[in-house]
Amino acid sequence: MTAAAGTVPRYHPARWARKRNPTLTVKSKAKNNYGTVILCCCFLAYFVMVGMVNSTSSLFIVPVSQTYGFSRAAFSVTISLTSLGSAIINIFYGKLYARFGIRRLMSFGFLASGVAFVLMSRAASLPVFYLGGLLASIGLGLNSNTSMALLINSWFTRRQGTLLGLISASSGLGGFVFSTLFAFLIANHGYQSAYICTAIILLVMVIPTVIIIREKEVPGEEGGQRIRSAMGEKGYFHGFWLLLKQRPVRFMLISTFILGLTVHSTLVASSAHMQINGISPVTSGIIYGGAYFSMGVFKVLMGYAHDRWGLKMAAITGVLGFVASAIVLIFVHNAVLGWA
Repeated sequence: MTAAAGTVPRYHPARWARKRNPTLTVKSKAKNNYGTVILCCCFLAYFVMVGMVNSTSSLFIVPVSQTYGFSRAAFSVTISLTSLGSAIINIFYGKLYARFGIRRLMSFGFLASGVAFVLMSRAASLPVFYLGGLLASIGLGLNSNTSMALLINSWFTRRQGTLLGLISASSGLGGFVFSTLFAFLIANHGYQSAYICTAIILLVMVIPTVIIIREKEVPGEEGGQRIRSAMGEKGYFHGFWLLLKQRPVRFMLISTFILGLTVHSTLVASSAHMQINGISPVTSGIIYGGAYFSMGVFKVLMGYAHDRWGLKMAAITGVLGFVASAIVLIFVHNAVLGWA
């Protein structure tokens, strides 16, 4: 009698191998379970780093500027330095990854960001805030999509895009949770309390990162050494320059950069803009957090739209949604329009 599809025949060598060495199956299951642990750790890391550090930055513009008499534009340079610094780190991420490995990079990122927010909680001058912004950029750069993608690709061979979408959506959930929390803390205990809370969470995150994060071991290699060597080789920028020679690629990169800059700047400034137009700090913080929660949901929906109708339709839908929200934001003067 022939074996059913998907089963191992009675006298197949693999069946006898498992009987003679049952640890093979146990080890395989253990590795699969550890992949789930890595997924949860990535979700938590992105929830904290992007959802808390990046998404709540707008909430501090008004209270810090009013406390020390800074102009909002001058203090907003702190946020710009954080974004710029993380972008530069991502450009050289491959070199850093090849030299130090992903565990050290992520751990150092949380540590540097924690120190940054301790510094900003005590700061009273713009240069100190700027230094804090630069230190925070290290955490964002070293715990970016690149780190998450490397870990997911190391531990999973299927549904990698779906898993990365799930991790990315955690930033929206984190933005909702921490924006709501920090709006309450700032209104009732001052912006310093929110900075200290951020620092504590970031420093605590160093512990699970050091203990848990690691790449999957590949037979004959030492923890992804081949990938690290390829990313850190002498021709690191060679492929990038070749891509830039193609006109469609240049157009795509410029368009993506301008769109990302516009969307991110508008979103970051939205909470301060609502406060200036008469909406209370707590209410604007809750609305701001709701925007990030919606963003997390729509990241999943945009992934579905991409799979169903293609990249162009998904991109057009996203751009139209941003234009509509930006127009409403111009005329916002109450909570109803703020939620819209």
